[in-house]
Amino acid sequence: AHQQQVASLFLREIPPAYVEEMKTAETEDEALARLTTLRLAVPRAPVTADVREWLAERLANYTLSVTHLNHYLTCPKLFYYRNLLRVPVAKTKHLAFGTAVHSALFDFLAQFNATGTIPKAGYVTRRFLAHLDREILSDAERADARELGTEALRRYVQQYAQSFSPGSLLEYDFRRHGVHVDDIRLTGKLDKIEIVDEAKKLVVVVDYKTGNPDSAARHFRNGGGDYWRQLVFYKLLTELSPQFPYTMVRGELDFIQPSRRTGQFIKKAYEVSPSDTKELAETIRQVWSEIKALKFLEAEGCGECEYCLRA
Repeated sequence: AHQQQVASLFLREIPPAYVEEMKTAETEDEALARLTTLRLAVPRAPVTADVREWLAERLANYTLSVTHLNHYLTCPKLFYYRNLLRVPVAKTKHLAFGTAVHSALFDFLAQFNATGTIPKAGYVTRRFLAHLDREILSDAERADARELGTEALRRYVQQYAQSFSPGSLLEYDFRRHGVHVDDIRLTGKLDKIEIVDEAKKLVVVVDYKTGNPDSAARHFRNGGGDYWRQLVFYKLLTELSPQFPYTMVRGELDFIQPSRRTGQFIKKAYEVSPSDTKELAETIRQVWSEIKALKFLEAEGCGECEYCLRA
């Protein structure tokens, strides 16, 4: 039954000539019907032999990255739709912001490598704004991103100005290195590799993070978590590559936004042990065996990602 509704007091301020009474029962029923239809489960198309054959061909030339691995461990359906079927996904404002920040830092450090002189903070913020302008955002989102990014990058460069070292390897790509765990091809692109000892060929692998560092703990559990797995995966790449000439002594998560709790910038370093890489290699083998068996087709899923919610 419909309840009697009391009109807003603001309606009394509108001149009667501009008020038109309408019966909304019909449109309300239509809206309810539309919502009901949207909530219905989407019928699952049968997985035919042709689909399985196509997936087998797709996997014959497949290369596993840590992003794909994390997607599979989060939800096999997420991996299937996002990484195998490559279903288009709208770029969120957070991803757009992260892309602009990463690109600005690349430009900043590339300029440093080229000149040997640390660019002023204004350089990195200008590059950030230039990259942000290429992203598709609403006016409000763009304004928020501009304010957040310029302030964070200005303070970040100011704090770490004396610790930057020239010669860092930027956006280092292992795609053509021929890295394997057994017959499983691996790849990855590292944000920054800092050479800490050229004579001994020792390096630190740095990955930028643009989220709030206060909530990073859930991603960085020893033996689990996306961030932890990412650093160990990078250690595997550096160890197993027949072309990489350095030894990774540790991995580092470098948060570009300061802590909301303390206002300080945070770096989290982790020395990857042989047991860490051994454990991850076993995880990769297990995941790959399930992927080859196409188990993601029948997997229940996480129940939370966009592909599970549509099912």
